[in-house]
Amino acid sequence: MRVGERARAHASFPWWQPDFAGGERAALAHLASYFAGDRAQRYKATRNGLCGIDFSSKFAPWLAQGALSARVAFAALRRHEAARGTNESTYWLWFELLWRDYFRFLHLQHGRRLYRACGLNEAAPASGHDPEAFERWCAGRTGHAFIDAAMRELAATGWLSNRMRQVVASYLIHDLGCDWRAGAAWFEAQLVDYDVYSNHGNWLYIAGRGTDPRGGRRFDPDRQAAIHDPDGAYQALWACVD
Repeated sequence: MRVGERARAHASFPWWQPDFAGGERAALAHLASYFAGDRAQRYKATRNGLCGIDFSSKFAPWLAQGALSARVAFAALRRHEAARGTNESTYWLWFELLWRDYFRFLHLQHGRRLYRACGLNEAAPASGHDPEAFERWCAGRTGHAFIDAAMRELAATGWLSNRMRQVVASYLIHDLGCDWRAGAAWFEAQLVDYDVYSNHGNWLYIAGRGTDPRGGRRFDPDRQAAIHDPDGAYQALWACVD
């Protein structure tokens, strides 16, 4: 990656920004900054963004490391709503905190059953696996520009947007025919905000091996690219990364 390209890429995710440091002090400062502006009021409309800092809350790394508790984040949200009002976006921030708790309770209930190939779905077909396809996916060399951009971002930064986590998980499972547990393990090795409960719960959801009765979730990567990266900016940003 050339110097100018590296600078643009670094600007697209938070961990190169001085405000994103470890520890409780930085977590509380970020929490206060987030709710001081209008980002929470726009969260529902921006949450599927791919590039930049402000489209999502970015609470996850501090939550995952224990520097920020869900209760403290929830209390800050309620104070913001009392001052600025509630809307669909502030509701969705609350809902995401609930979703995080749900995956914890799921582990308390089912434990190691969640780590079987079939997960909680005894009728699930046996998981196949293609080691070479998996290696290409990890390296961002599948040949699909949208998928490869995401996997290169993950390798370079330790982070992916929620939208792209779902898209690349779906691609690995439903398009490449690989074992969902391999993908979950790769995320564990890469994510700066890795959380065993949320990570595993979301992979089970995409694979159709969790509690959702509707089965697995396949995201059409071409359609996802057309909706969320219509000008190709995200793909171009990470196309230059080796």
